[in-house]
Amino acid sequence: MEDMLGMKRRKTARIASAPKDNQHIFMKMLQETDETYARVDSHFAEKGVTDLPCPGSKRKVNRSAMNGVVFEMMTRNLLPFSLQSTARTARVVLNDLGTSGLKRIEDVDEQIDFHAQESEESRDTLVASYFSATPGHPLATGAQVQKVMRMYIEEDCAVFVWKMVAEPKLRGSNAPIGYVLQSTLQVVMRPGETPTLSGDESTQLLIHFSASRHETGFPINAEFREPEHMDSGIALWEKLVAHIPHGIESGLIDDKCATSHENEVPSLNT
Repeated sequence: MEDMLGMKRRKTARIASAPKDNQHIFMKMLQETDETYARVDSHFAEKGVTDLPCPGSKRKVNRSAMNGVVFEMMTRNLLPFSLQSTARTARVVLNDLGTSGLKRIEDVDEQIDFHAQESEESRDTLVASYFSATPGHPLATGAQVQKVMRMYIEEDCAVFVWKMVAEPKLRGSNAPIGYVLQSTLQVVMRPGETPTLSGDESTQLLIHFSASRHETGFPINAEFREPEHMDSGIALWEKLVAHIPHGIESGLIDDKCATSHENEVPSLNT
């Protein structure tokens, strides 16, 4: 896959064995990512993301969907930092989304352990697979996860498209539960139309997220068809999406404080 994706392998501790079809899944997801990027402007206009108040958010939930969108959320924010700085920090935040980034989100009660399998990264692309274990869940041992992200830089815009596929597994047998979850996150950043009160640059941050459920044809326990089965996942998705602007702004502030501190440290040569 390193030759096909043009990426340098990033060494990770392999706790769990990677699925044999990872390469095929990654290639398919990256193709879908490029297709999503090609229509991101029309998609945001259709969904009304650009019409949200700033700051503002909107969500839509369909707990009973067996084959379709379960959760959808969009947000609009203005950050008092330049586009270049915001995009650079956003990449770090979005790389960790759904894994180590959960530790920085308050009120995430469910214990989730991440077992790394495979991870590769280039300047603008990330692919990763891991097993997300849920030791506290009585019926599901966790989920097999594949995640990809691509960054697209334009003259006055930065776009991130992030996709994840998760297949829950039964506790004991580790057999498929009978459905997969597919998530797509689209993040668009543009220079703010007006500078901040202090005259500094600003960046408009637009986000759209959707998560859908699709049955795979395996026999499925009736309990996994109950609407409340999706409640914990919906709550987690909402916290993840709501945290993105805060995570980016927090990272930008930390970087600015670190730079200011370095400038204030007196030189030993003076």
